[in-house]
Order: sequence, then structure tokens, then C-alpha cells
Amino acid sequence: MRWQNVCIESVGHVLPDTILTSAEIEEILAPSMGRLQIPLGRLQGLTGIEERRLFDDDVQPSQASTQAARIALDKAGIKGDELDLLINASIMRDYEEPSTAAFVGGNLATGHHCNTFDVSHACLGFVEALVQAANAIELGQARYALVTSAENFGPGIRNTIDILGKPDCTLRSFFDNFATLTLGCGAVAFVLTHRSLSRSDHRIVAATARSATEHNLLCVASKVQMRADAQGLRIHGLDLVVETWPHFLEASGWQKEEIDHYICHQVGVRHITEALTRMKVPVDRGYLTVTYLGNCGSAALPVTMAEALEQGAVRPGQKICFNGVGSGLACIMMAVEW
Repeated sequence: MRWQNVCIESVGHVLPDTILTSAEIEEILAPSMGRLQIPLGRLQGLTGIEERRLFDDDVQPSQASTQAARIALDKAGIKGDELDLLINASIMRDYEEPSTAAFVGGNLATGHHCNTFDVSHACLGFVEALVQAANAIELGQARYALVTSAENFGPGIRNTIDILGKPDCTLRSFFDNFATLTLGCGAVAFVLTHRSLSRSDHRIVAATARSATEHNLLCVASKVQMRADAQGLRIHGLDLVVETWPHFLEASGWQKEEIDHYICHQVGVRHITEALTRMKVPVDRGYLTVTYLGNCGSAALPVTMAEALEQGAVRPGQKICFNGVGSGLACIMMAVEW
């Protein structure tokens, strides 16, 4: 997949005020961890996650997505009724139907001409939505597109802490549910537009995708619980990243030495470090937010980009690889010239 005329015009994101540290989680779970002979410090030690942020339980994904969207629209200098396409990509949804995007669109007062829908692709949802929006712009089907995501994993995290804190929790159950403790909350929005309308010229250049659906049971989740084979996800997820990498270089036409930043899905420090090492690229080019935000699901990668921009790490003229992975398993890598 290659595009000539698609730009990321603006980025907006919102982080919750409430902070929950890994140490605080383990303080609550200390009786279970002691009984199961799990050393304290294991949560941060295995993942590198010091803390994560939580929305209040009653915050709907559409509410947080709308906040991020308004920031992005203001930066782009456009109104909601100028959008031709709105895609919401969050794992968490307001309701089973209608689409969460419908609520975001209603909040933003998008016009009847705006095609509005959800994309569901686990933690890869946002990058998948960028692909769909880029296609629409390149084909002349949209002038301005908005991609949003907001994850509120707070209820699931609290429910999992309750499960793991029960006297009958087994060692197997503890580690089956362990991945939920790595999650965090956040919201993000990108405005995309045709290059002829762009004031930024931050171009989406190319993308490539690979899937390994034989591993579809490694991570399964509901609104209140996620069960994951952490070891299997690490092994097979990293294998898929490495498989995708040469196809990305071919699609982008880039040499790996040219790439300034790798904005990766944020699972854990070890995952990102190992992926970049196996790709034979400098580990220090992988931007990290997982240490203080945890894994924000589909919002993790784009929020990391937003944080990198806010902190001045990404500068005009740099080449960026979006390295997205989602349960299922699936991987999309996207080339962006900032």
C-alpha cells in the first residue's frame, strides 16, 4: 500500500488525571501474591510499567474520543461539519450498537454527508483506521477524515484486581489474568487530509500488513476481563513483527538507517526492545510511553506519537515507522514522513 496525497494534519490526545502505580496494585494483591509465592515487584519487573492512568468508570469511550477530537480539529483549523469521514477504532464501545463513532459524530455535529463508522481490530484498530482513511482520501472519497480512539479499561482492571485478590485464586488464574494489570486509559484523534489542502505536509507514505490467525486464542477479552497467554503473545507476536519488517522496507522504499523513530504498540519495555533488536535497529529509536501510561489498547501507538510530538522528540523532516500489533494476531507497519 502506497499513498501520494495523504497527510496527518493534526493530532490531539487526552490523558486521565488519576494515576494507579504498579506498586499500589501489588500492595492490594500482596496477600494473594504471598500465598502464591510471587515476589513483590514482579508487575513492574516483567513489564517496565511503573504506573498507568485511569478514567472514571462512567467515562464513555465516545466522551473521551470527543475531547481528543476537538483538540485535533482546533489544531487543524476545521469544524466537525467539514469532515467527510469519521472512524472510531477503540476496543471499548459505548454500546454494542450503534457505532461509537455515531456518538462522536453527534457530539461534533458532523454533517449528513460524513461517512461515520467503527473499525474493530483489537489493539491494531487505530492504525487499521488510518489505512482506511488514507485510502478514502487518496481515492478522492474524502477531503478531511478524523480517526479517534479512547480506551477506558478501568472497570476491567478493577474487576481483575478483585479476581486475583480472592483466596481461591490459583497461580494459573493469576498469570492468565496478569496482562489486564498492564492496561491503561487514554484518548487520541488524528485529522487526515489531502495533500493539496494540508498546511503541515506530514505525509503517510506506505503501509504493509500481515496476519497470523492461527494464534487467535492467545488473547481473548470481554468488557470486564481479559485472559492472555503472555508468553505465547510475546513469541508469536514478535515473530509476526519480524516477518512484516522486510515487507515494510520494500513498500516504503526506505533503508532502516533512514528511520528516525519507531512508534510501537506499547505492551512492555521488553517487547519493544526485543522487537527492535530482532529488526536490527537501534533500540533508543523506539519511543516509550508504556512506563508511565501502560498499554492503552488501540490508543497506545497514536498516544505515543502524540506524546513524542508534545515533548519535541519528533521534528519536521523525520521518518517514522508506526509499528502496530494486535491480538488475532495481526501487524501493520506504516511509513510517515513528518
